Amino acid sequence: MAMGNMAMGNGDTTSARRPSARWSLSDHRILVLAITAGAVAANLYYGQTLLVDMAQGLDVGESTIGAIVASTQLSYAVGLVLLVPLGDVADRRRLVSILLAATMVVLAGVATAPNAAVLLVASIMLGLVNVTPQIALPLAVHLSRPADRGRVAGQIMTGLLTGILLSRTVAGIIGGQFGWRTMYGCAAVWTAVLLVACRRALPISPKTTDWAYRDLVANTFLLAVRTRGLRRPMLYGFLAFAVLTGFWTTLPARLSGAPFERGPTTVGLIALIGVGGALVAPRAGRIADMGRGRLVTLCGLLMIASSFCVLAAGRSSLVVLALGVVLLDVGYSAANSANQQRIFASAGETAARLNTIYVVTLFAGGTLGTNAALAIWQQWGWTGVCLFGGLLASAGAAAATTDFDFRGRRVRGDGPTPSEMPTRREQSVN
Repeated sequence: MAMGNMAMGNGDTTSARRPSARWSLSDHRILVLAITAGAVAANLYYGQTLLVDMAQGLDVGESTIGAIVASTQLSYAVGLVLLVPLGDVADRRRLVSILLAATMVVLAGVATAPNAAVLLVASIMLGLVNVTPQIALPLAVHLSRPADRGRVAGQIMTGLLTGILLSRTVAGIIGGQFGWRTMYGCAAVWTAVLLVACRRALPISPKTTDWAYRDLVANTFLLAVRTRGLRRPMLYGFLAFAVLTGFWTTLPARLSGAPFERGPTTVGLIALIGVGGALVAPRAGRIADMGRGRLVTLCGLLMIASSFCVLAAGRSSLVVLALGVVLLDVGYSAANSANQQRIFASAGETAARLNTIYVVTLFAGGTLGTNAALAIWQQWGWTGVCLFGGLLASAGAAAATTDFDFRGRRVRGDGPTPSEMPTRREQSVN
């Protein structure tokens, strides 16, 4: 998924900043970072599965809890912009430790929140500080030998994606059996364990750029305005993630009513079935590398739109619902992989900042999708939610058809081209 490719830019500015040849990023250290990335990323998704139970426990409406869940996504986008650049100008081991400690405290706050107002504050703070995975990936790559960096990045990404995909399953099982507070309490405990593990496994990591923090942040916004090749992936990502989060936020409410009358455990099991969709991502990426990225994006968006036809038909069948989930996850994985390939194809040293913009756009879409889907659910039920998802995905597919001719040939470049990229002088915003 998009979130894992953040913050890999800027590189070493001097050879002295590279890891010592005597220091080795061993397999167990890579494993620590991979587990950390996956476990921390999962924190953003527990609330989607536990929404109904949280609403009942705090005696508020489902739309209120849905808005709180959406606030986490929005504050996460803010954290990406404001905190991830610190990884380039500070000791990353110390930064990871501070962020994990803050995440642990905030998770405990969520678990013990006495009312919706406190839960809202804690959820906003959770999104803001929950950016450790976006620090862990570039840290692992930076500490690796050049010949190993692709392999190491892939291993961290595997951990991150596994955490995201299994988050709903874990939340469904633990939350369904022991309650939503226990789920967040467990998350706080294993975050504390990861804090200790990271402190022991990681070396001091000096800054990797001579740029000032404010310049890195400002340059991110500059690239968002100037990079024309980023606009299409941003649009497709915004729409696809809005649809995805809208679906997963309303699914618990759908399953809790007639004829299913099921709890979070069932949501978790359905999410587990959908994990297979992630297996499409590597294949979709390889096809995109062959110059067919726009076609992959179109096919992915069409699959998402089609999945809502299946989901609408599955109003009384768990088997049909599960089939729709597989189609949705496969379509999203394909479209997102093609989007990222398009961004990284020729981005050069700006790749991290371009991907930051992309992921921020995703979570802006997620915030919209969560709130809109919940409002639609309250007024028009499951049919309205499926119509909403299908229309957004269809709009994205319609826009994608203008990217290529029907023989599959490219009409425009597949990513930010060198002519679109600001020069070093233009990038400086002192």
